[in-house]
Amino acid sequence: MKNKSYFLGLIKWNAKKYNLNISFNNPSLSLFTDRTQYYIIYCFLSGLAIFFGLLRISLFYTLAARSAINLHIAMFNKVFKTSIRFFDINPIGRIINRFSNDTGLLDDIIPSTISDFMNVFMTVVGSISLTLFLNYWLLFPTIALAIFFIFIRNYYLTTSMEIKRIEGIVRSPIFVHTGNTLSGISIIRAANMEEKLNQEFNDHVDFHTRASSTSIYINRWLGIRLDSITIIFTYITLTSCLLIKKYRLLEIDSGEIGLMLVYLLQSTSLFQWAIRQSCEVENLMTSVERVLEYSELETEPLDKGDRKPPTGWPSNGEITFDNVSFRYDKNLSYVLNDMNIKINAGEKIGIVGRTGAGKSSIIQTLFRMAEPDGYLYIDDINIKELSLHDLRSKLSIIPQEPTLFIGTIRTNLDPLNEYTDNVLWDALAQVQLKETIKEMKDGLESEVHKGGSNLSVGQKQLICLARAIIKKSKILIIDEATANVDFKTDAMVQEAIRECFKDCTVITIAHRLHTIIDNDRILCLSQGRVVNFGRPYELIEDDTTILHDLVFSLDKHERVKLIDVAKEKYINYEIPFTHF
Repeated sequence: MKNKSYFLGLIKWNAKKYNLNISFNNPSLSLFTDRTQYYIIYCFLSGLAIFFGLLRISLFYTLAARSAINLHIAMFNKVFKTSIRFFDINPIGRIINRFSNDTGLLDDIIPSTISDFMNVFMTVVGSISLTLFLNYWLLFPTIALAIFFIFIRNYYLTTSMEIKRIEGIVRSPIFVHTGNTLSGISIIRAANMEEKLNQEFNDHVDFHTRASSTSIYINRWLGIRLDSITIIFTYITLTSCLLIKKYRLLEIDSGEIGLMLVYLLQSTSLFQWAIRQSCEVENLMTSVERVLEYSELETEPLDKGDRKPPTGWPSNGEITFDNVSFRYDKNLSYVLNDMNIKINAGEKIGIVGRTGAGKSSIIQTLFRMAEPDGYLYIDDINIKELSLHDLRSKLSIIPQEPTLFIGTIRTNLDPLNEYTDNVLWDALAQVQLKETIKEMKDGLESEVHKGGSNLSVGQKQLICLARAIIKKSKILIIDEATANVDFKTDAMVQEAIRECFKDCTVITIAHRLHTIIDNDRILCLSQGRVVNFGRPYELIEDDTTILHDLVFSLDKHERVKLIDVAKEKYINYEIPFTHF
């Protein structure tokens, strides 16, 4: 009874002090006459909080997902349409890193980190606002500590953002090394180089681990200092409240002091977490920065041209180089210098020269992988006036490394589905692959694995040749197409080229001289300049030519055979040409 009387007396005293509407006639039934109303208001506010919380989360993550998708699409479109020079100077691992790790951070980590930061930040702001509302004397130490917080944060970010950039940079070699190792695993095992490759991989991982560990260490450095500052702020708050209470500087009671301390103690860890998360957001923005860097790449003007080519262009396949020079980048030196040659319609031209002479650069020039200087005409039309799409769609190329895509035989022969089955089978018959494809389970619908791994090198090369036959271009460029195949497949490819492209202009780059010795003319290059250009037999007979040196560097049997083929071609054919 004593405890009950004391309790009721305490309630009466507080009710009188705070003017509360409390009924004491029947304490066992109700202390608050408006309790039901308060319950309704509390439930209503709780429902609103839940509704707006769900709405905020839904809108935030929807917008974050859309932003990530838009950034990925923008980056992909730019990389897809940028110049070939970009891929020459950027390893494939670096590009994969942008599309995998950086894009993954955009999808997962960055949105959750920003959301977490905003939640904690608003909680901390609420705690500090309540504290300042109850004790405005704390405004001065709050400002001082806020300035110190900003200084510590900026000092940390100066280092951590650079560490994050370094971490992203040193991660790329791991992707490059892994990709190269997997693609050349058979050669590595044959050469017994596993240990060396393992050591190189471990070195790359060590470099990445150093950067990653450093990032963790400086994060701990920040955490210790933030904890210290938060504890000092709490101590200052408690001390100031005690002094204010003692000297009656403010009307503040013990309950309000307790309320401040509860909020401050709760916000101690939250305040540190808010600062750390804000720093983490800025650090993760380096991934956004890297994605945006690729989203702003300069692209090739694929559809931009001063004129449209006439229907059926090129109808003849005549090519004229008029003082043409070429370099891969404006900051690099020229790899082709002042080329002045004319290739007649239907001619078969072979190109020879030592490594680095500029043979493959002629292909880059014809396809305008970079803009050449001078004038380059195909059937009297300056190719610099055409759009890149109109130009490249009219040329065919058989590369040194045959390129096949995941799909079927049909999609690799006719990616745009423009031709009938009869056309495809006819092209396969001309390269002697018709029976081989028919023997496959699904014929033209047979699967082609990544890079054509389920086909031999010769079969892949013949499919590329069939693709060029289907396209029916008047100009065909062959870039050492038979360098990686056996002599039987080489002979098969050469025979197919002679038969299927006898009315076309064919430019062939080859290391095997027997593949071009029966061409109409041979172009000899050295250091990007035209040294000799003429009939094969005439060049062999002239001991000052590059072709003469190449032929006579072979063994006697092969040399005699090449000279006989060139002589027979010289006697039986007389094709006019122009060289200026």
